[in-house]
Amino acid sequence: MCIRDSTTKLSLPGLNIQYPWTYLLMLGIKKLEIRNYDLGAHRWCKDIQDYWIVQTRSVNASECALMGDFDLPPFSKVTSIVGVITFSHATRYANYLDFRADESLHRIRSGSARDWVGANESKPHYKWHVSSVRRLRKPIPVETGWTGFEEPRSLEVAFEQLPSVCASEGAQSSSGRLQSGAVSTSTRAK
Repeated sequence: MCIRDSTTKLSLPGLNIQYPWTYLLMLGIKKLEIRNYDLGAHRWCKDIQDYWIVQTRSVNASECALMGDFDLPPFSKVTSIVGVITFSHATRYANYLDFRADESLHRIRSGSARDWVGANESKPHYKWHVSSVRRLRKPIPVETGWTGFEEPRSLEVAFEQLPSVCASEGAQSSSGRLQSGAVSTSTRAK
């Protein structure tokens, strides 16, 4: 049986991240969040700060994400807070080749609508380096704006334990399907 953390109250701003990238972050597969603005560009976007992960849906995000061998659960169709994320710092990409070289870390498919080329070509591209991710035991439905919400929202939450503690309920089946309670071994609660 997996031992669960007790609940804790947190007051954090929220950052919209689209499904399925949210799951790839929580599994520790996606290590870079790509944005067209730097950390600190908005008064609430700072490094070394926790954010609620607000899972949203995009029409084409699933076609744009590099999934690998992972068969993730379907999107719940409800925008929800699914975890907490912290970024250590951000770096601006110098060019497209540098961006493509990080494909396994940002998980954006080459030639997709989220790739550097096309509509995104003239915009700057920043890689936000993920330093920690914690998955909530249960998603919390929420309403949000275009990029999230900057005013912190206070919530009482419980986090999933690390797979080293919950190995019997752990991460993936042999088929690669994400099971309930999965989190990456690379994620550590603060």
